[in-house]
Amino acid sequence: MKIRSIDANSFRTLLLGGVIPLMALGGAGAAWAQSPPSAGTAAPQAATPTRRVEEVIVTAQKRREKLQNVPIAITAVSAAQLKDSGITQLFDLGKVAPGLQVIQAVGIYSEPEMRSVGTSTHGAGIENPIATYVDGVYLVAATSGLMSLYDIDHVEVLNGPQGTLFGRNATGGLIQVITRAPTQPFHADFEETVGNVGTFNQAMYLNGGLTPTVAANLAVSHDVQSEGFGHNIYNGTWIGTFHDLNVRGKVRWTPDAETDVTLSGDYSHRAGTDVDTRALTLIGSESFNATHTALITTGIKEPGGWFDIDDNITPFEEYTGNGTSLTARHDFGPATLVSITAYRGANEYSYEDGNDLTVPNTEIIGSQTDHQFSQEFQLLSPDDQRLTWTTGLYYLNADDRANPSGKITYSLTKEDYYKEYLDNRLNSIAAFGQGTFKIDPSTNFTAGLRYSADFRVFHSSTYDNFDGTLNPNGDSQTFVGPFVEDGIFHDLKNWIRPSGKVAIDHRFSPELMVYASYNRGYRAGTFSVGNLPNLELHPETLDAFETGFKSDLLDHRLRFDAATYFYEYHNRQIQAVYNGTQFDYDAPTAQSYGVDGTVTALLTDNLSLVGGFSAIHAIYTSFPDAYLTRPNPACGPAACSSVNLINGHGDATGNWVENTPFWTVNLTPTYEFTTSAGEVTITASYFHNAGWYASPDNQIKQNPYDTVAGDVTWVPSFLPQLSLRVWGRNLTNAHYANQISESNSNDNANVAAGRTYGLTADEHF
Repeated sequence: MKIRSIDANSFRTLLLGGVIPLMALGGAGAAWAQSPPSAGTAAPQAATPTRRVEEVIVTAQKRREKLQNVPIAITAVSAAQLKDSGITQLFDLGKVAPGLQVIQAVGIYSEPEMRSVGTSTHGAGIENPIATYVDGVYLVAATSGLMSLYDIDHVEVLNGPQGTLFGRNATGGLIQVITRAPTQPFHADFEETVGNVGTFNQAMYLNGGLTPTVAANLAVSHDVQSEGFGHNIYNGTWIGTFHDLNVRGKVRWTPDAETDVTLSGDYSHRAGTDVDTRALTLIGSESFNATHTALITTGIKEPGGWFDIDDNITPFEEYTGNGTSLTARHDFGPATLVSITAYRGANEYSYEDGNDLTVPNTEIIGSQTDHQFSQEFQLLSPDDQRLTWTTGLYYLNADDRANPSGKITYSLTKEDYYKEYLDNRLNSIAAFGQGTFKIDPSTNFTAGLRYSADFRVFHSSTYDNFDGTLNPNGDSQTFVGPFVEDGIFHDLKNWIRPSGKVAIDHRFSPELMVYASYNRGYRAGTFSVGNLPNLELHPETLDAFETGFKSDLLDHRLRFDAATYFYEYHNRQIQAVYNGTQFDYDAPTAQSYGVDGTVTALLTDNLSLVGGFSAIHAIYTSFPDAYLTRPNPACGPAACSSVNLINGHGDATGNWVENTPFWTVNLTPTYEFTTSAGEVTITASYFHNAGWYASPDNQIKQNPYDTVAGDVTWVPSFLPQLSLRVWGRNLTNAHYANQISESNSNDNANVAAGRTYGLTADEHF
């Protein structure tokens, strides 16, 4: 690869030509906001004879603080650590963040689960109880979580409710992505990757000053996978192909030491035969054993291999998103004012086979658009006071619309159609405040309170050409001709709820801090999007009790942080399919407790280890009227071709909470050494998941599985601007699911990607 050089004038032309037009991609949402100062990076340290674990700076409490001083269980992962672990998308974060699992629904919906808190619902107006923020901006749409991590500085994963400073939908925790901020010194990265399954990726990052007070950056990544891990046997097409384009640009103005203003814009487009490289696999009745527990690693009903399908329709998903934000920060002396204003838009489309068979029968089309506008004001006290405080106001307007439709074919001359129109609108306002009082030099007391008011307006209407009578084909809805209105549902609701926290922490020594906290989390109510009349989904609440410690041991060569917790969880929102109809409802109460932690160790000056662990016990303490899916008694192994399951009501009290791994472990050792030929870094990454249940009926369980990733990076001594990296992901080709769903006709699994490997060349200058 040839090393290029760019002079200052050429750089300004490139940046102005790329960044400024990008701001228009976000639409008309002008914003007062600023990308937070770079955090999660090492603070400068004096030279020492041996290496030490570096200090990490986070913004978990909306101000820059040392990770080891914050009384919250936090996993802070740098861009380099994510790359070493083979993580390029948010949905793989659970492999390095203890207590976190990200479920992928229909390929385009991101559903994080943290310490048993999460949801299996998705659709227009359905928000996650694990909030995702990018540069201080809350992402409403669940599809917005499918973002590339190419241009990030670091990611902070905050375990436990963050309802005071971050709001109503940080019920169980928070994922905070911080992208790289523009700086004055010129810097550029170019990256090219080739790999198996037709992988070809290109990325570019440009950064530098345009004037003495203005800096800008531009990041572009384009990822292509032209081959899949499996085929659609019916038509021979690949399953798992995709192309992914991401563009982000920022312009930062710092006229003086007290003022910092950043304008940001981004655009992303992702499409493929299965957008997250997953295949839709039919499980089938023969996968049930004598105890009615299906293990998805056996008994696949469809022909072919693990990654194959056999459908008359090859599933396809597409996502397009864009946004713009403007953050302004000014230090007035007695307090600092921060304003963050942002607009985001997204469009999603999916097309799939409804019966997962080769017989043309059911086509399902999903279409959704999401728009949001938010404004947040923060007022922060100086850091060097005995009482530090943060207060603010937040406003959010969101409009989420969906137009799902379907077609059922009974013969060459008979087809039934249905359409649904959903409009789920939200206005939310909140006021919040949190303060930390230093009782003595070693002890801090923190208290915070937030009041959120949420106002929803919901409209739903359905149209079909059925008359509801039985016909000779055996279906219960006879074709009658033109579309007729089946029903209209319109409602509005408002919820006003508090959330907050109290915490105390004490530092016994410079090496050990212990804390205890109580947090109340709150997730706003909404409406079920899958049934008519549409049900109200009540607000969720979580009462969380946590104790933990943060330690730096062995002369700062070992960092070990851990926390234990106890949760009382009310009105978890769940999705079910009942007699062919998808809908959402509430689970009354659940209870969980567990322990998780992270470790960073410098075993030698060349060998380091980063790891994490999580163990969870989570059950429903009251769930008397759950929707359950059971094997059809009339179906033995291979006795029924399609309808092998039945639905019904039952008691799920005492069952495990779905999508919650029983325990997980991740380990990433890194060995670095220098030779006459250059610097070499060898990294391996191991992840173990002990398994989880797919739904409250506990009928289908994901088996325990292990994944291994690794890479070897070489920086030649004769060309230090260049690095070459050989890498591999899921090297053992482990078979496991990212998501499992049940219905009365079949069970399906979105299976995870198989083995990938390749070569990446990076130029840095």
